[in-house]
Amino acid sequence: MERSQLWSITAAVSLVALLAGLAAMVLAVRLGAPTMAPMLVVAALAAAVAIPVCLWYPDAAISLLVVASLTNLSEITSELVGIPVFQPLLLLAIASLGLGFLRGRLRLRWSPIYLLASALLAVAGLSVLAVGGSETATATLVDAAKDIVYFAVILVWVGSSRSLKLATGVLAATMASLAALSVIQEFVFANTVDFLGLSNVDTAQVGAVTLRHTGPLADANFWARALVAVLPIGFSWWALAKPGLTRWLAGSAAITIGFGIYLTQSRGGLIAAAVGVVIWLAMAGRQYARWLILTPVVLAVVLAIPGVGSRLVTLSDISGVEQGAGDPSLQGRLGAQRAGIGMFFDQPILGTGLGEFRENVPEYQRKLGIQAEVLDAHNLYLEIAAETGTLGLLAWGLFLGFGLFVSLRAWLVAGQSGSAKDRWIRLMAAGVLSGLVSWLVASAFLHAANLRILYTVLAVGVGLDLWAREGRYDLADDGASSTPGTQQSDGPPPKAAASGRALIRRPMIAVPLILVVSVVGSWLLLREASQEWATERHLVMATGEISDWRYEAYSYDLITRGVVGETYAALLEEPEITEGAAVRLGWNRDDLDDFEVSTSYAPASQMITVRVSGDDPHEVRVMADAIIEYGVGFIGELDQPFVVAAVESQPTDAEPHTVGDALRLGLAAVVGTTAAVGIIWSLTPARRRPSVPQNVH
Repeated sequence: MERSQLWSITAAVSLVALLAGLAAMVLAVRLGAPTMAPMLVVAALAAAVAIPVCLWYPDAAISLLVVASLTNLSEITSELVGIPVFQPLLLLAIASLGLGFLRGRLRLRWSPIYLLASALLAVAGLSVLAVGGSETATATLVDAAKDIVYFAVILVWVGSSRSLKLATGVLAATMASLAALSVIQEFVFANTVDFLGLSNVDTAQVGAVTLRHTGPLADANFWARALVAVLPIGFSWWALAKPGLTRWLAGSAAITIGFGIYLTQSRGGLIAAAVGVVIWLAMAGRQYARWLILTPVVLAVVLAIPGVGSRLVTLSDISGVEQGAGDPSLQGRLGAQRAGIGMFFDQPILGTGLGEFRENVPEYQRKLGIQAEVLDAHNLYLEIAAETGTLGLLAWGLFLGFGLFVSLRAWLVAGQSGSAKDRWIRLMAAGVLSGLVSWLVASAFLHAANLRILYTVLAVGVGLDLWAREGRYDLADDGASSTPGTQQSDGPPPKAAASGRALIRRPMIAVPLILVVSVVGSWLLLREASQEWATERHLVMATGEISDWRYEAYSYDLITRGVVGETYAALLEEPEITEGAAVRLGWNRDDLDDFEVSTSYAPASQMITVRVSGDDPHEVRVMADAIIEYGVGFIGELDQPFVVAAVESQPTDAEPHTVGDALRLGLAAVVGTTAAVGIIWSLTPARRRPSVPQNVH
């Protein structure tokens, strides 16, 4: 038996064993106590078989990690048995990669995207620090760090071993299988089963024809976005498959993914899928590009399918939505756009805080008079701008832009020859690039969630670029690129010659940098934490006594009232007001350094909100009351048509922000990614450019 066949059998056995163990564990909980013991024994035996194999074979460990991420297995096991599996599988994959490097089976390939990923996480950490580190922002940063580690693991895997076929195959096969479960659930079981949480249906929302299928996720739109990212890769596998049963299976998988998108009834998903198919046809080669002539006919047929055209036509009701009528979903999306734009202009550099969009929505609903229910941004790019500001947009733009660029470069480089290896890379790069663009189009209607599918496809695109430019020919099928009478070597290709000076110079630069960053970061991480408390008070504008008859008309002018309200809100932040309040309390002006005062004005309700934050909760409340009392009197003495009055309501106290914990977490993200990037860069073999022989005359 050949080595590759032995590996395939071993990997399949280990994957099936571990999945069987997880299924046994879930069934044990669902079926109750009588079957608990034997099922847990089965799960333990399966893990005992699979874990050693996964440690020895990185392909098995990381394939399992990818499958678990695509199927949302961690959320399913957390809900059913209370055990999340993502973190253990991630650690297993990291350990397997480490053993692979120690055994000399893997070697690192450097890519600038490591730096861009670390910059992305660093900006996220800075945005958390900027808002003082709320629980929501801290939890979002932890999830972002996990996702970046996941991306790095997948990238190291596809860039340092002959695993691109396996990675793309796992992507296409897993998503096709999940889409097939949705089809079976709809047409065989009439939506009465959920296949242990792998195929769900949103019963609260009904599409134009069917219930909206959400796959292993909780929302149909996000499931559609995941499917459209893999649909073009499925087409690439179909185009690469040999005629016969393999080609039929690959084509069926791609069609099943497309049908899964239809069952989501997602308008954004349908648009993104169409964009991805058109791009794939244009990039896959002349024989497929000719099909673009039929695009109008195909589009007309697709729009005539029940549930497609009728769903898309609802997007045209923008005028009604702007008047507060029409589709409630569109009303919420339009309100989210307005709120997000307001957040960005208020905090244009670092945003309002990572993961804080939903927390800030009520304030902007009051400020902008948004009547529709708004929960999330419904636009990835607006969410990034609102939460992390211009720096976040720049970091994400560089990160995603580089992924698109290297995928396109792999497609261009692979088109320079007609070998089987180049054809494989070129078609797969077309699928990856089309999938990335489809995901980005769908994200114009959705916020950030379930990003691991994006990171997986992006890592595959970078891996394709690395393999295309390094001239590895082991991706081709056995004998596919050989001419008769030639013999191909089964061993790895010869390594590029390393420069001894560069191999010494890199650690000499990286190690001191890592030490300095670690020492400074450790000192900052060990600093004492402090809590910041905040409270809010509210004022409402009213018509005051007017000494000059010329001002009487302004009492009825809402436009002027809005301008005056903004002026009053800004006035309440001035030192004259805060110092007057402090003097009335008998405090020194130096005590004001312990407080931060901010105000906002809501034109729709004519309400001014005063927010005071500081270290001591009692002093914060006292200071807020003093500012309200002094501010009301100060404004009342002005000869203006409007006055302000305190709203008789229970003061709103915000949750305390633990500044020290946010600082530690943000710095840990920066320090950890800097150290990891430095280690990867220092261990990457330097390559010397091949010398050009000179002509001898």
